[in-house]
Amino acid sequence: HVLRFKAPGTVIFARKPQFGSDGKAHAIIDYSQDRANRGWNRQHASAPIGLSEDVKKWNGVFHTQMEFAALIDDFASDVVGDPSGDMLLEMASNLEVTDIKVTGYKRDPKTRLYNVTLVGKTETTTVVYPKFKLLIPVFADQPPVEVEIRLDLDKKDGAYGFRTRIHRFDKLAQAEFEKVCKDLTAKTGVPVWQGQAPDLMKCL
Repeated sequence: HVLRFKAPGTVIFARKPQFGSDGKAHAIIDYSQDRANRGWNRQHASAPIGLSEDVKKWNGVFHTQMEFAALIDDFASDVVGDPSGDMLLEMASNLEVTDIKVTGYKRDPKTRLYNVTLVGKTETTTVVYPKFKLLIPVFADQPPVEVEIRLDLDKKDGAYGFRTRIHRFDKLAQAEFEKVCKDLTAKTGVPVWQGQAPDLMKCL
């Protein structure tokens, strides 16, 4: 739409998405043209900018032991660096044992790893890695980038589980948002302004 109808005054306003609300790229074809003209501010085009489903699964989410093991299994091929996907799968497998629950944990001050105590019919100890890296897209329909997942042990409804978050997510999302804006400018030849369009433009 922008390539077909753009004029010298066409601009795009891009709003960054947040958890709970999508962002939006909103083009105003005749934004800075003659305001006395009947066509001023009549023609708009918009497209959503949403967080990826992968980000929603990993950032600020509490997982039970079984949910966490299943999630690691789904994303094992996207793991980069150390610990590897195989190492994380082994860790998750040690946690995914019927009738065995986490009863406590202690963090090793030297390695920074969690030593988790599991108690069922027998007592055993397994290591939980506090961080690892994945290749996932930050925004929907965008290429994957390397993100660092931080893992914390947490207790919910009397049972231990695992809370995951993307390290420095706000900074990462801003960097990816700037890439989206730059890409929009390159594809349309139209300047992109970060933020909400002015109220007088009546953009929905």
